[in-house]
Amino acid sequence: MFPLTQTRWSLLAQVEGATVLTLLSVCDNGKSILVAGTPSGVAIAEPPSFGWRWLGTTVPLLVETLAYVPTQDGSCLWFAGTPHGLFRLRGEHQPWEPVLVGSRVTALAVAEDGEQPAIFIGTERDGIFCSDDGGTTWKSRNVGLPDLSVLALALSPTFAYDRLGFVATESGLFGTRNGGASWRPLHFPVADPVITSIVVSPRFAEDRRLFVSVDNYGVFTSDDAGEHWRRLPLEQAEGVTAVAVNAHGQHLAVAVDQHVLWSPDGGRKWHDLGSLPSPVLSLSFASFAPNATDEQLLAGCLRSGVWSWNPSTHEWRPWPVPLMAAVPSGLAAVVEHKHQIRVVTAWLEHGVLCGDLPQGVWSTQLNGVSRLFFHLIHVRSTSRLYLQASDGLWRSGDGGITWDLLTPSLAPARLLAVTANARADGDVIFAAMRDGTWWYSTDGGKDWQTGQFGEGNIVRAIAVTRRDSGQIVLLALTSTFDAQGQLDITLRASVDGGRSWLAWLRQPDPPTSHLALSDDLTQWEEIWVGLDDTLWRGRWDTGGSEPVWSALPSLTPSPLTAVARPPTAFPWCRLLLAAGPAVFIVRGEDDALTAWSEGLEDAPILGLALAHNLSGLLAFAVDAYGRVWGRLLVPEHAGS
Repeated sequence: MFPLTQTRWSLLAQVEGATVLTLLSVCDNGKSILVAGTPSGVAIAEPPSFGWRWLGTTVPLLVETLAYVPTQDGSCLWFAGTPHGLFRLRGEHQPWEPVLVGSRVTALAVAEDGEQPAIFIGTERDGIFCSDDGGTTWKSRNVGLPDLSVLALALSPTFAYDRLGFVATESGLFGTRNGGASWRPLHFPVADPVITSIVVSPRFAEDRRLFVSVDNYGVFTSDDAGEHWRRLPLEQAEGVTAVAVNAHGQHLAVAVDQHVLWSPDGGRKWHDLGSLPSPVLSLSFASFAPNATDEQLLAGCLRSGVWSWNPSTHEWRPWPVPLMAAVPSGLAAVVEHKHQIRVVTAWLEHGVLCGDLPQGVWSTQLNGVSRLFFHLIHVRSTSRLYLQASDGLWRSGDGGITWDLLTPSLAPARLLAVTANARADGDVIFAAMRDGTWWYSTDGGKDWQTGQFGEGNIVRAIAVTRRDSGQIVLLALTSTFDAQGQLDITLRASVDGGRSWLAWLRQPDPPTSHLALSDDLTQWEEIWVGLDDTLWRGRWDTGGSEPVWSALPSLTPSPLTAVARPPTAFPWCRLLLAAGPAVFIVRGEDDALTAWSEGLEDAPILGLALAHNLSGLLAFAVDAYGRVWGRLLVPEHAGS
């Protein structure tokens, strides 16, 4: 008997732990709070309970940088930098809104500057932008920079008076004396340094101190605002992942892999504070007690959450309330036989988790110790699974029990789509990088064709499908900026193996996008595409070479985050889709949307799957906080 009901979703599994990419300690309306940027969004904790809650009603995924900006009316703004752009939050219970998209945000810096704080961001491809109106408008600040690949960025705490700032690009270290209007190179003792962080002393006005971490060289410091440098005497100079300095500018902490090194005198003497359970990705000093003079040293780790150093017992202790967050990168429901289903889930850092139902036994099949997982695909009506990881393309032929590395050369790819071939010589595989490079195979990965969408195009999503005529259709959602600087989203299609591409659907300047479609069009001959809060359906007429498009009612909340098609034609369930934490069923020919979220907690659904066995049509979901859900959509007897 399956442990699923029709009335509400049931929790099937929870991935333990969370990856903390960045930590921020701030004072918000007199309260000290800790803020964690994770792949699942932004979480905050505050005394006395120190429990975690998530900021915003939507989720900016893969938060790598954070900024807190107090406003004149006593409220605040939050900014989150992600690989997809910059997001802003106006209130804890408001949605995150994209304010700059098109380039990865690598650095964020905020400083007081008159009535409105100065907000600077560094990007991977477009240099530096600055806003003086709370992030509503932005201006480029790249004069004097020989390249626009920003690695790190910091501002003086007294920026309003001294106008000083510091930026690292692929060309070296630069400084500004005029608030970012222009930049000049700073002498640095390492040729062609790969700078990973810049930290300014909180007492910069008095001590003029900077700390800079350099890949393979350790940490350097300057006592004169970057004019002269000396290397700190670290025993472990390679692999520095984080640097933090306390409010008094004397206590310094440096993370090297799983170790944290601590200095009480600004870097002259060092103590190894021991090893943490997993690599340290972020550090912060925080004080939660009123009028406290001592600050806690906190570490954010890969997969194991937040830890605090206890100087009395000389040990690391886990945060009082564990942070649970894991980003799913795929979900599949494989029918083993008429009574049993294997639920296969892939998680960005946590590996592959499989559960056999109805037994409810879960196990890890591939771990994430040395790799990241980006995309899991199930070939419909088979036991074949494909998994795009940071070390290449993996394949399982037995429903996720065993895995083989199929194509290591596809390690740079981040997007994956697979469908069964009408011929018996292998599946059709379509993979792509975000920068526009794509790969295509019609024989299960033995031989590959490759191509490029063109300079300036970013690939948002891809899909491959087979029509009932046997024709293979490749699809890609790409974005680029037009001559006026507006973001343009285009659905591109190819029916000749990528030799030529047609523009099927275009929408200017959407905040976000998602491509959703069946991997087998033989039942309905239709494609579903989500652009912002609008769901588009493209349906082929008899003999038509291009689908006819129509828009369905807007989704609330938006945007579309996941979609699943039933394994066979069910008139009472054409499509299952998620928009944030809400799940909907598209029923019948009238395309009516029916809400179907009972039992789910307030977390964005990022993956859906449907499977049909003797129990009926079963639905599965994974959310941004590491949970796996299941529900009986329609019992078997209701299909007649």
